[in-house]
Amino acid sequence: MSQDFFKFLANFAPLTLILADLTLHLMGLTLFLLEFLLRELFFSFYPLMPFEQLIDSCL
Repeated sequence: MSQDFFKFLANFAPLTLILADLTLHLMGLTLFLLEFLLRELFFSFYPLMPFEQLIDSCL
């Protein structure tokens, strides 16, 4: 039973290393895309700022 377990680990050890490395590479891409999305979302609401300032000055 233990020999089967070690064979199982031997077969999947390279896969775990590849998945860990792939995760690190994808994290950088994910953060870049998230930053881009949030920046575009912020600038899409930016033209509404004068209206907000106008409303705040009336209060």
